[in-house]
Amino acid sequence: MYFSWVCEAYCYYTVDGGPDENPRYPKTLNAAYMAFRDNNLDALFVACHAPGHSAYNAVERRMAPLSHDLSGFILPHDHYGCHLDSSGKTTDSDLEIANFQKAGETLAEVWSQTVIDGYSVHASYVSSSEADLPVPSQSWCCEHVQQSQYCLQIIKCNDITCCGHRRTNYNEVFPDRFVASLMPFERTDSGISSAPCGDGSGTYGSLFH
Repeated sequence: MYFSWVCEAYCYYTVDGGPDENPRYPKTLNAAYMAFRDNNLDALFVACHAPGHSAYNAVERRMAPLSHDLSGFILPHDHYGCHLDSSGKTTDSDLEIANFQKAGETLAEVWSQTVIDGYSVHASYVSSSEADLPVPSQSWCCEHVQQSQYCLQIIKCNDITCCGHRRTNYNEVFPDRFVASLMPFERTDSGISSAPCGDGSGTYGSLFH
């Protein structure tokens, strides 16, 4: 589940940090790479909140209406016939896939009637064959990607033969291309400066700050 903020030619996503959407994991990188490539973005950021801070996570808040719509709802597992034996083991793989697709289509139909923060939801079932994601090469990642526990950054390089011309003035704001690691800051009489490390002083800003 993603919450996205998009402006012109750069994009910011937050994920819930689960095992399938952590910024350090290959699936997240592959999905971000596809969005970066297909939309010709100058920069893309994927961030997640620290454990225990889910109350501040926009993804969690937006998932609540989806969970609410499924309260008491039973998805069919045997629409086209039962693919399980008496022990609960699969006896017909093709039938299992067909039943799974029907359950997914039913789920998409329910969620497509949902409205979140005044915006309608458009959900559709995607088969595993359609969900294959492009995989960037390691050499490409070395130049364009930085990953950490809480943030994934994909940034255009300075070689126009590789990434083409930028669509924004991103490099004027971040001449080093990648956003620096988060550090605590404090307000002083002379302005904002980095706070001493290790003594508990200072404040961590958001990714936007």
